[in-house]
Amino acid sequence: MIKERIRTMELLRSNEYRNHVDIVDKQEGKKWVPNLLLLFMKRLVHSFFKCLCFSQCIVPAVLPKGVVTPVPFGVGVSVEKSFGSKTLLYALSRLGFSVTPEDVVRFKQSSIENPCW
Repeated sequence: MIKERIRTMELLRSNEYRNHVDIVDKQEGKKWVPNLLLLFMKRLVHSFFKCLCFSQCIVPAVLPKGVVTPVPFGVGVSVEKSFGSKTLLYALSRLGFSVTPEDVVRFKQSSIENPCW
């Protein structure tokens, strides 16, 4: 049931990159997670912020490529900036906790072309 709810979400496909508000704001974060998944995760994890983070890592695992949720995107950009390790990014992305290094490179290239970020 949760899988079907994730697949029918409308808001997920966007051509814009997420900003820091999408990562930090709880109300914005809830837009990326179906209510049924959020309800399930609240039973498992007591911290609401951790619940959102885990849920946003589950959503891209269910959906096909092209969906970038705010938390894994922020993790990928932060890890690349702090450590510069593609190996670490590949490991985190395989586990579902981050975007791929190619997504980070694509973001960096677009931010160079569009400096208003």
